[in-house]
Amino acid sequence: MDTAQAQTQVEEVLLAVRGISWEEAARALGTFVVGLIVIRLLMNGARRASSRFAQTNQALTDFLLSAFRALLLLVLFSTVLSQLGIPMTSFVALLSLLALAVSLSVQNLLTNVVSGIVVLANRPFAQGDWVETPSVSGTVETINLFYTHLVTADNQLILIPNSEIASQRIINYSAKPTRRINLAVRVGYEYATDRVVSALERACRRAGEGYETDRPPFAAVLAFKDNGVEYVARLFVPTKDYWTVYHQFLAVIREELEKDGIPLTYGSTHVEIDHQAKGEPV
Repeated sequence: MDTAQAQTQVEEVLLAVRGISWEEAARALGTFVVGLIVIRLLMNGARRASSRFAQTNQALTDFLLSAFRALLLLVLFSTVLSQLGIPMTSFVALLSLLALAVSLSVQNLLTNVVSGIVVLANRPFAQGDWVETPSVSGTVETINLFYTHLVTADNQLILIPNSEIASQRIINYSAKPTRRINLAVRVGYEYATDRVVSALERACRRAGEGYETDRPPFAAVLAFKDNGVEYVARLFVPTKDYWTVYHQFLAVIREELEKDGIPLTYGSTHVEIDHQAKGEPV
């Protein structure tokens, strides 16, 4: 669109606005109010109709409802403009000019919408999953047209643009039915390996009691360090019980090691002083 065409379109819109009478404005306002009521009723019906589908994919349902509401508002807005006598072609052209002026913002909005569709199509997570992004982690609350809502462990609501969600690495901790707890402990070299491993195996059985899975626990030597031998204890538990068992596992490991008189080591520095010959300063 060249400058002359743009000016003509703007003049047509301004001329139509100046010619609006009070009666036309009142009718348009009435249409707008009634339209909002109708949209609200339609949205309530759509939510009820989608309630069964929402049980399997709440995120997709919320996204489609948001898109449906935006479409209804667009239809209502077009109807009101038509009642006011404003030519739609000219108005759309005027919006195009405004969109061009703020093209970056519009581009970002459209990118978020497309990214939201990509996320919902690939389903890397669902509502209620605990996920981690490079910047934040939390429970997925909902996905709308522009943002994915995460609730952090301390109950903060974080809104992440869908474009970031679609382009970043996402770790979904809730995707699998079980998770593995990995705990490493360090014990002095003077304690026999079989004694330490036996104590860790007992700890695995105690911590996992009532949370059994088809994956057996595991305990073994992990590495040899400067101040002791590092052991690892691994236990698979249901994902929903991960943190409950994790904290319990820590306490049980210490208790089982102490039963066998095996203390945990900690970082330390060993210093040897070489005394010089008698009569010389130390």
